[in-house]
Amino acid sequence: MVPGDRLGKVNDLQAGVGTYLRGGYVCAHIVGTLDVVSQSNSVAVTGSQSKKEGNHKNIIANVIPQRIRDPILSIGQIVVGKVTRISLQGATVDIIAGETVGNLPEHFAGIIRKENIRPGGIEELQIHDCFLPHDLVMARIISFGDQRRYFLSTAESELGVVRAVSKTSGLVMVPISGKEMICPETKNKEFRKCAQSLQQSQEVTTKAIK
Repeated sequence: MVPGDRLGKVNDLQAGVGTYLRGGYVCAHIVGTLDVVSQSNSVAVTGSQSKKEGNHKNIIANVIPQRIRDPILSIGQIVVGKVTRISLQGATVDIIAGETVGNLPEHFAGIIRKENIRPGGIEELQIHDCFLPHDLVMARIISFGDQRRYFLSTAESELGVVRAVSKTSGLVMVPISGKEMICPETKNKEFRKCAQSLQQSQEVTTKAIK
C-alpha cells in the first residue's frame, strides 16, 4: 500500500491506524501493509477474507508501516548492486550483496545520486559516463534515504563499477583507470566510474558476479 490507495468504502470498513477518509473511501495514509481486523472478536483476517465477512461495518482497516530497512544493512556498509536505470539525477541500483553477509535473502533498492558518484564538482559529470544499466557496482551506504531505497556513494577510489560488459563485443571489460574500461578483444574503451582496488572487493563480489 502507498499513500492514497483506496482500501474500501466507508460503508464496508472503518478507518484505522495509518488510514484516512476521502470521498467516501478509506485510504492508505502511509506506505505499508494492509491489516484488516474484526472489531467484534479482534481476530485478524486478510483483505480477501474481509470481503466475505457478514458484518462489514465492524471491520477495521489498518496500514502497518513498511519496514524502512533490514538489520543486515547499515550505514557505512559496503554493498554490491546491479544498475537498473540511469537518469540525469543518478543511478538506480538493485542491491544484491553486502559486506560480511554475502548474497542477500532479498534485494533492496538503492540510488547513487549525482553528487555522490565522484569527489569534487559535478557540473560536467555525465551519469552515462559513470554507469550503464547491468553494470555491477560496489558502493557504500551513506543514508537510509526514504522508505523505498538506500542512498549510496561511490566517491571513494576503491568504489564504483566492478564488472561491466562491452557494448560492442559483449565481453567483460577490464579497468585501465578510474574513468575507463577496455574490451580485451576489440580494445574499444568505455567510460565508467571504476573501482580501482578490485582485489579489495573480491570477497564481496565473488558470489554476486556468478
